[in-house]
Amino acid sequence: MIVVVSRVRMREQLKEMQSRLDEAESAASKGGKKMIQKLETRVHELESMMEGEQRRSAESDKNMRKHEKRVAELMAQLDESRRSHDQYRDAVEQLETKIKTFKRQSEEAVSHWHPLPGNRY
Repeated sequence: MIVVVSRVRMREQLKEMQSRLDEAESAASKGGKKMIQKLETRVHELESMMEGEQRRSAESDKNMRKHEKRVAELMAQLDESRRSHDQYRDAVEQLETKIKTFKRQSEEAVSHWHPLPGNRY
């Protein structure tokens, strides 16, 4: 009889332990599902953030290319302006040389010029 009571007790303990195990597994499963849901939500948030960063990066790249193109255009304008400046400077130097030559020639002509008798000039 002691053996029978002991077996009955053990069966009851086994049932209770099995019940506790089922409850623990159920709770763990619910907790695991909640954790999975939280992680999935976080993944979606991170994906959204990444998409936003990719859009901003693409926009920055676009702006950078636009500004690089503008800088190249301005550099070409600067080079053209420098060439024009150099041409104008060369032209001015040539004109100054011609003026000096004409001035010297006119001074020489005046110094060699002898008025004819009877001319007042």
